[in-house]
Amino acid sequence: MKLNIQGKIIIITVIILFLALGISTFVNLFHCQKNYKRALQTKVAVIGKNLRCTIEQTLALGLELDELPGVDAKCQSIVNRYKEVYYRYITDLEMRVLYHNEPSYINKVIKYPSTEKTGLTEEAFIRFVSFEDSKFYEISLPIIKEKEQLGEIRLGLPVEIINTEIGFIIRNSILVTLGSFCFAILLSFFWLKALPNQLENYSLAQKSLKKGTWIIKLR
Repeated sequence: MKLNIQGKIIIITVIILFLALGISTFVNLFHCQKNYKRALQTKVAVIGKNLRCTIEQTLALGLELDELPGVDAKCQSIVNRYKEVYYRYITDLEMRVLYHNEPSYINKVIKYPSTEKTGLTEEAFIRFVSFEDSKFYEISLPIIKEKEQLGEIRLGLPVEIINTEIGFIIRNSILVTLGSFCFAILLSFFWLKALPNQLENYSLAQKSLKKGTWIIKLR
């Protein structure tokens, strides 16, 4: 069974719309995922900077890094408050844990493997780490006193949180794309359904012009 010209136009229109919307959605999702991940990492870095500011102000009063009051409770409150922060701890230069939101980690030396750190901001660095069968983007910030580094603040951003949010965004984007696609197809269908009448009117108009008349068939 051969398709008439109307059917061919509908198929070509569907293909063009599908490719255009599909490519546009893919590109937008790629940039959305990249920007969203970056935004969460930056947010966690800002959370870390706030604690570091408090610690460095306290150190300026003459206290040592391993004798600061209330830091464990502060780490725990931040983890409870922000879902993006799975863990938060402070180490000395030998990677011995001085403060942690989970007390059982205190005085342990962090030995889990991590990738090379890369710059997130001018002061914060990020690593991709794996431990406890989970994966994290770990943001680290140096603790400085009189231009000398005494330790680090480290915060863990679960990769699962990013993947979950991105999955939600992808599902919504696909639904919007499909809705737009179906709406465009319906408009194209109704337009193409009226196309034969328009072409017939145009053909009659041409014939009338050749005969010197202005007879147009109206329906």
